[in-house]
Amino acid sequence: MKKDYLDIVLAVLKEAKAPVSIHALYSRAQELYSAGKISQMFSTAEDGTYYPVWLALKNKEDLPFVQVSQRPITIALKEYAPNALEVQATSQTSSKTETHHERLLHPLLAHFAYTKWGAHTKTIYHEKALKGTKGKNSWLYPDMVGASFTYQNFEPTLRQFVENFGNLPLKLFSFELKKEMDLSHCREYYFQAISNSSWAHEGYLVVEKINTADNNLMDLLKRLHTSFGIGVVLLNVQDMQKSQVLLNAKFKENLDHAMLGELSQNSPDFKDFLNALTLYHEAIKAHMSEQTNFQAFDSVLDKAALQNYISMEILQQAPKEL
Repeated sequence: MKKDYLDIVLAVLKEAKAPVSIHALYSRAQELYSAGKISQMFSTAEDGTYYPVWLALKNKEDLPFVQVSQRPITIALKEYAPNALEVQATSQTSSKTETHHERLLHPLLAHFAYTKWGAHTKTIYHEKALKGTKGKNSWLYPDMVGASFTYQNFEPTLRQFVENFGNLPLKLFSFELKKEMDLSHCREYYFQAISNSSWAHEGYLVVEKINTADNNLMDLLKRLHTSFGIGVVLLNVQDMQKSQVLLNAKFKENLDHAMLGELSQNSPDFKDFLNALTLYHEAIKAHMSEQTNFQAFDSVLDKAALQNYISMEILQQAPKEL
């Protein structure tokens, strides 16, 4: 591994102080470069930045960082990964297979939400949130949250007017992700999405596999949608360009502020998300939103990098040698 490349990787890991996906190294480095925290960027394209790290891990080279998880492949400085081996072992147990696979879909949804709605998203790690007794917090936390700032493209005078006399067109999203949904699980999954989305303007149930030819399943989804308004997104891992919104979420004008407060108090990730929204709003007012990146938001991979991620992490194909 070349020294210049390694120096950038180490800078990213030092700034993160936590595990980072090898597929997000480029975007994290770009944030540091834009902020003037590093003096040079990777010389490779975004979709090839992961490869030297992957190859070094595969060859079991002596590295100043460790692999923390297998799917997705994440790395961290040794001081920020004291339980790396334990985490890797846990990720292989059958009890975690479903949860880990659903979390593998998060970069796909981050890409879809950004290209579809211009929304910045964040993963909510349930394991970091406060656990209630006897299922008190069951179905409380969404898998991902998001926000779109429609007003960021407003002309300054119009934006100032809206700030003073109207409501800023900010839209908050809640996402519940599932690997697969059939008729037997439809109601359970849908009501789970209802339960953890009351705080948001729009809630979505996001699924990798839905048999849209199953008329009974689709009729039930449509009836639930008519009654409760949760939208449905179908992610196509074989061709992300064919991912689609099957049912559009119904927009809620009034937010559940009590639930917003409870989530912020109980989930450090959700609290970071709300803080990032405030900072991003200030960046918009300062005309710096296009130049500002916040690590509180999940990285958005470009099309080529996303395809590499899908091939390696979801389809489990070996990467092409670069």
